[in-house]
Amino acid sequence: MNARRTLTSLGAAAATLLLSASIALASTTPSTVPQPAAVPQQAAGSTVTVAGRGGPPTRPQPTTPSVATPGAHLPAPVDGPLPAEVVAAITAGIEDEWHAYAVYAAVIEQFGAVRPFTNIQRAEAQHAAAWATIFERYDLPLPVQPTWEIPEFASLADACAAAADAEIANMTLYDDMLATLADYPDALQVATALRAASLDKHLPAFERCAGTAQ
Repeated sequence: MNARRTLTSLGAAAATLLLSASIALASTTPSTVPQPAAVPQQAAGSTVTVAGRGGPPTRPQPTTPSVATPGAHLPAPVDGPLPAEVVAAITAGIEDEWHAYAVYAAVIEQFGAVRPFTNIQRAEAQHAAAWATIFERYDLPLPVQPTWEIPEFASLADACAAAADAEIANMTLYDDMLATLADYPDALQVATALRAASLDKHLPAFERCAGTAQ
């Protein structure tokens, strides 16, 4: 596939409906820019550059709550405006989820509705919605979604290996977030839960795929 496609920004109204996005894509179905209520989808497939790079991951010590329902059981928001470094951290968090969603949509576009990309893409939509809840809590507009160009992967195994590398790299991003968000328990809970999901669920799934896929 030589065509390159781009993603446009999500409107603020999309934040509450990300979980309902349809991700059932087939390799022969062209990617389209959905209405604002849906998660955007990317149609070309491959190489990933995800924010955050670092060494071997370590498992976090805190208990990691589920973020399957954005905004559920979060601590109360902290009064007052968010410092610039906190806004930058939560912006990096939601952009990382959007990027991952776009990459996984590209893989699905190229190879069909293959696991683990289909189920992990659903998780990324949930994770983006969790970050969107934080933006809403602090009366912040969602950032404009960046545009990514994603070339095709050589094979499904290569796509899984790249995704596994990105999950490992993201540990630095999450660890920086945990330090920056220490005084904001609601945002900290989201970051802690997403770090655990990345390390304990997504990474093992992609590593298994990289070792067995063709």
